[in-house]
Amino acid sequence: MKYLPYLFAVPIMCAVFVLPMCFKSFTDLIGHMKEAHNAAWLKAGRPGPLGGLWRDPDCGFWSDFVSQWYALKWIFKTPQWCEEDEEARRLLHSYRFWVGAWNLGVMPLLIVTVIFTTYMRDAR
Repeated sequence: MKYLPYLFAVPIMCAVFVLPMCFKSFTDLIGHMKEAHNAAWLKAGRPGPLGGLWRDPDCGFWSDFVSQWYALKWIFKTPQWCEEDEEARRLLHSYRFWVGAWNLGVMPLLIVTVIFTTYMRDAR
Protein backbone atom coordinates (compact mmCIF):
# COMPACT_ATOMS: atom_id res chain seq x y z
CA MET A 1 0.00 0.00 0.00
CA LYS A 2 2.98 2.32 -0.37
CA TYR A 3 1.38 3.72 -3.55
CA LEU A 4 -1.80 4.80 -1.79
CA PRO A 5 -0.91 8.53 -1.63
CA TYR A 6 -0.37 8.56 -5.40
CA LEU A 7 -4.01 7.66 -6.03
CA PHE A 8 -4.88 11.32 -5.56
CA ALA A 9 -2.83 12.20 -8.64
CA VAL A 10 -5.56 11.09 -11.07
CA PRO A 11 -8.44 13.21 -9.73
CA ILE A 12 -6.09 16.15 -9.14
CA MET A 13 -4.82 16.00 -12.73
CA CYS A 14 -8.42 15.84 -13.97
CA ALA A 15 -9.36 18.80 -11.79
CA VAL A 16 -6.39 20.83 -13.03
CA PHE A 17 -7.67 20.38 -16.59
CA VAL A 18 -11.46 20.46 -16.19
CA LEU A 19 -11.98 23.33 -13.74
CA PRO A 20 -10.12 25.95 -15.81
CA MET A 21 -12.09 24.79 -18.85
CA CYS A 22 -15.32 25.50 -16.92
CA PHE A 23 -14.11 29.02 -16.19
CA LYS A 24 -12.89 29.57 -19.75
CA SER A 25 -16.12 28.38 -21.36
CA PHE A 26 -18.21 30.66 -19.11
CA THR A 27 -15.88 33.58 -19.82
CA ASP A 28 -16.19 32.94 -23.57
CA LEU A 29 -19.98 32.88 -23.26
CA ILE A 30 -19.98 36.16 -21.31
CA GLY A 31 -17.60 37.71 -23.84
CA HIS A 32 -19.88 36.71 -26.70
CA MET A 33 -22.89 38.07 -24.82
CA LYS A 34 -21.12 41.38 -24.29
CA GLU A 35 -20.06 41.71 -27.93
CA ALA A 36 -23.07 40.31 -29.79
CA HIS A 37 -25.91 41.02 -27.35
CA ASN A 38 -24.77 44.13 -25.50
CA ALA A 39 -28.29 45.21 -24.50
CA ALA A 40 -28.91 41.82 -22.85
CA TRP A 41 -25.50 42.02 -21.15
CA LEU A 42 -26.28 45.46 -19.73
CA LYS A 43 -29.78 44.37 -18.65
CA ALA A 44 -28.30 41.29 -16.92
CA GLY A 45 -26.13 43.51 -14.73
CA ARG A 46 -22.84 43.30 -16.65
CA PRO A 47 -21.73 39.79 -15.66
CA GLY A 48 -17.99 39.26 -15.84
CA PRO A 49 -15.62 36.34 -16.15
CA LEU A 50 -15.26 33.65 -13.50
CA GLY A 51 -12.02 32.34 -12.06
CA GLY A 52 -10.42 35.63 -11.09
CA LEU A 53 -7.76 35.46 -13.80
CA TRP A 54 -8.67 38.89 -15.16
CA ARG A 55 -11.31 41.58 -14.71
CA ASP A 56 -13.32 43.21 -17.42
CA PRO A 57 -12.93 46.98 -17.00
CA ASP A 58 -16.63 47.45 -17.84
CA CYS A 59 -17.70 45.27 -14.91
CA GLY A 60 -18.48 46.82 -11.56
CA PHE A 61 -18.62 45.61 -7.98
CA TRP A 62 -21.86 43.63 -8.40
CA SER A 63 -20.63 41.86 -11.54
CA ASP A 64 -19.11 39.03 -9.50
CA PHE A 65 -22.43 38.31 -7.82
CA VAL A 66 -24.31 38.53 -11.11
CA SER A 67 -21.78 36.19 -12.73
CA GLN A 68 -22.26 33.58 -10.00
CA TRP A 69 -26.02 33.77 -10.43
CA TYR A 70 -25.87 33.28 -14.21
CA ALA A 71 -23.19 30.58 -13.92
CA LEU A 72 -25.71 28.53 -11.96
CA LYS A 73 -28.85 29.56 -13.84
CA TRP A 74 -27.51 28.87 -17.34
CA ILE A 75 -26.69 25.28 -16.48
CA PHE A 76 -30.43 24.59 -16.39
CA LYS A 77 -32.07 27.34 -18.43
CA THR A 78 -31.19 28.69 -21.86
CA PRO A 79 -31.27 32.48 -21.93
CA GLN A 80 -33.57 34.14 -24.43
CA TRP A 81 -30.75 36.00 -26.18
CA CYS A 82 -29.06 32.65 -26.81
CA GLU A 83 -31.95 30.91 -28.57
CA GLU A 84 -31.47 32.42 -32.05
CA ASP A 85 -27.68 32.75 -31.96
CA GLU A 86 -25.83 29.64 -33.17
CA GLU A 87 -22.48 30.70 -31.69
CA ALA A 88 -24.07 31.47 -28.33
CA ARG A 89 -25.75 28.05 -28.26
CA ARG A 90 -22.43 26.39 -29.07
CA LEU A 91 -20.70 28.28 -26.25
CA LEU A 92 -23.54 27.47 -23.83
CA HIS A 93 -23.32 23.79 -24.77
CA SER A 94 -19.55 23.87 -24.17
CA TYR A 95 -20.08 25.48 -20.76
CA ARG A 96 -22.67 22.89 -19.79
CA PHE A 97 -20.39 20.08 -20.98
CA TRP A 98 -17.46 21.21 -18.81
CA VAL A 99 -19.66 21.81 -15.77
CA GLY A 100 -21.10 18.32 -16.25
CA ALA A 101 -17.61 16.87 -16.59
CA TRP A 102 -16.69 18.51 -13.29
CA ASN A 103 -19.84 17.53 -11.38
CA LEU A 104 -20.36 14.06 -12.85
CA GLY A 105 -16.75 13.08 -13.49
CA VAL A 106 -14.12 14.77 -11.37
CA MET A 107 -16.07 15.22 -8.12
CA PRO A 108 -17.27 11.57 -7.91
CA LEU A 109 -13.74 10.40 -8.77
CA LEU A 110 -12.33 12.52 -5.96
CA ILE A 111 -14.98 11.29 -3.49
CA VAL A 112 -14.36 7.63 -4.39
CA THR A 113 -10.61 8.16 -4.06
CA VAL A 114 -11.00 9.71 -0.61
CA ILE A 115 -13.30 6.91 0.56
CA PHE A 116 -11.04 4.20 -0.89
CA THR A 117 -7.83 5.60 0.58
CA THR A 118 -9.50 6.09 3.98
CA TYR A 119 -10.77 2.52 3.90
CA MET A 120 -7.39 1.12 2.82
CA ARG A 121 -5.52 3.15 5.43
CA ASP A 122 -7.85 1.92 8.18
CA ALA A 123 -7.58 -1.69 6.94
CA ARG A 124 -3.83 -1.81 7.55
